[in-house]
Amino acid sequence: IKEDSIKILIERELITMADTEPAAVIDHADMVLGKVWINLGSRHGLRRGQRFEVFQFVKGGRRQIKGLVEVQKMDDSQAQCIILPNSEMRDYETGIWHTLPAEFQPIIKGDLVRTPFFEVNRQPVFVFVGENFKNPLYRHATDSEERLERMIRRQGGLVDDRVTARTDFVITRQKPENDEGYQSAVQFGITFIDEDDIYKFIEP
Repeated sequence: IKEDSIKILIERELITMADTEPAAVIDHADMVLGKVWINLGSRHGLRRGQRFEVFQFVKGGRRQIKGLVEVQKMDDSQAQCIILPNSEMRDYETGIWHTLPAEFQPIIKGDLVRTPFFEVNRQPVFVFVGENFKNPLYRHATDSEERLERMIRRQGGLVDDRVTARTDFVITRQKPENDEGYQSAVQFGITFIDEDDIYKFIEP
């Protein structure tokens, strides 16, 4: 099998952010107030300031992104979140960027939320792969990885320096396929997240 054919076969097997499962459901939404309430709280390990992507399933099983919310306050089992206006978000399937939420597509009760940075009472583990950061804010800074690691920890995650069986997510920078951790991540079936897609969750 030619090298190009092997690459195509590997790429077909990649698990991406589009495949991640919802963390919670929206119990109530008020677009006028700009707030939603989700069925997660402090007893689940939720943190104030954590961000979630809102989506719904549409025809064909596709996940349609509707907006971004941030945890404002919480009790034991429920959290109040603010809807972040004018959020630039990318459709994982088409690659097209949208400004959300859209007026004709309001966030409603029953919509789902997800983020790579939250699992109930568990800290997900991340690893960076690739040569250089894409974002110009980090590309030339010597402490880029340390700064992003701090932001990820604030969102509830951990960062390792290499891919192992305990890695949950691989964040891909420029030319990730040149990194030996890339192939390991494919073999382990680890979820890949493009660098551009993490900034909406951690505020670069």
